[in-house]
Amino acid sequence: VAIENALLYERVQAANKAKSEFVGVVAHDLKSPMTGIKGYAELLMMMGGLQENQMNYLKRISDTVTRMEVLVQDLADISRIESGLFYMEERRVAVSDVIQAVQDGTMPQIRERNHNFVVDMPDSLPDLWVDYYRLLQVLINLVSNAYKYTPDGGTITLKIRPDAKRVRFDVIDTGIGMTPAQIAKLGTKFWRADDNFTRSQPGAGLGYSITRSLVEQMGSIIEISSVPQEGSTFSFSIAIAPEES
Repeated sequence: VAIENALLYERVQAANKAKSEFVGVVAHDLKSPMTGIKGYAELLMMMGGLQENQMNYLKRISDTVTRMEVLVQDLADISRIESGLFYMEERRVAVSDVIQAVQDGTMPQIRERNHNFVVDMPDSLPDLWVDYYRLLQVLINLVSNAYKYTPDGGTITLKIRPDAKRVRFDVIDTGIGMTPAQIAKLGTKFWRADDNFTRSQPGAGLGYSITRSLVEQMGSIIEISSVPQEGSTFSFSIAIAPEES
């Protein structure tokens, strides 16, 4: 029985690896045709002379491809994480640089929903030792979830504080919140809560799974505090950069 179980486990692992590699190849191969579709749509819009309904159709094509690009990138990240080919390029990073990039990447959507965005951080913070782009990806994912799952006119707060030899990040919203049962399922690939508000928001149920994996590779975990109809807080920490000699 032990030998059969070991062989079965080996076959399952091999199948998982093959699946991850297949997903990675498909995600990569989809990028070129999507780039072409979006490029030609935007080129037609730039040429002018189109009727209003024609412009609307082209904009829908471009917006749809943008959503597909997000999904394909999520699938590529999942594939790399599952196959063990996901690496961090750690370096010295200034907190203020990351926060500015987060604001640049999310403020149009936050303003569109009439949210109030608050950055609560001290004037001086130590540099981080982290992969800049992966930390940026984590924060943008968490802030994006915050503004998506908060009804229009809410408040999104990004709070940063030193915490021993690390820096703690809290993403706080005044949104729909979650029950303990929903929190337990959060991170399950392709799972989304079944309430009408959640289902009305764009997403495939992969973002948080990727975010959690990235945070774990950064040496932390995501802590979640949430109350239905009152809001949620997602917290994690990042190591401080070693002192320069």
